[in-house]
Amino acid sequence: MTPYTPDLLAADAEEFTAIRRDIHRHPETAFEETRTAQIVADKLTSWGIKIHRGLATTGVVGTLQGNRKGQKTIGLRADMDALHLQEKNDFEHVSTIPNKMHACGHDGHTTMLLGAAKQLAAKPDFAGTVHFIFQPAEEGHGGARVMIEEGLFDKFDCDAVYGMHNMPGFPKGHFAIRTGAMLAASDSWEVTFKGTGGHGAMPDRGPTRRSRRRSSWSRSRASSAATWRRRRPRCSAWAISMPARRARPTSFRRRC
Repeated sequence: MTPYTPDLLAADAEEFTAIRRDIHRHPETAFEETRTAQIVADKLTSWGIKIHRGLATTGVVGTLQGNRKGQKTIGLRADMDALHLQEKNDFEHVSTIPNKMHACGHDGHTTMLLGAAKQLAAKPDFAGTVHFIFQPAEEGHGGARVMIEEGLFDKFDCDAVYGMHNMPGFPKGHFAIRTGAMLAASDSWEVTFKGTGGHGAMPDRGPTRRSRRRSSWSRSRASSAATWRRRRPRCSAWAISMPARRARPTSFRRRC
């Protein structure tokens, strides 16, 4: 296979710098990456790479067959979407879209995968097939899941898929690789509490229906409280004693 050296890639540096800055200047958020997808499709087509469009609305997949015999297929994946943030930089290619910005570097990811596609298309000296997968809506909207649900791997079967994420401050020319999970992700979850209300300071006065799994302390408290309630018809109120500079009551007393 043809070795790809920094000197070889440097010849295209100006072209891909311009692409990256153009995408950065025109950020698009989840499932709205129409302009970015058009740039990707036009570039892949100009390099003779067969494309497929429409998965997850704005997804693009390019397919390149190597010149050597082989049946293996890999996917190379990059995300295209931006974030809902107002950019405050002042360089020439700052975002022109209010409240949208490529703050996570997906403009760079898209450009890097385009660079790989151009180099491999120019010298397809490899065995098997490469699918270049440009994914929309990575930022919290599950674009990868949508592409898969819409048949990504039915149409473009892969033995393995490779992706990466930029890391500002990491030494130039270096990659960090490990087996298993590597990067954190945000997620959401939901919990539902079912029951009846009561006062946190007086749980013994809550509903009489109680869980079978209550502790022995709760049983004894519930029992004594029930007995006490039957014996307190003359009590008119509760008084709270709260010393100065204390955040919570430290004693209760009855006024009977």
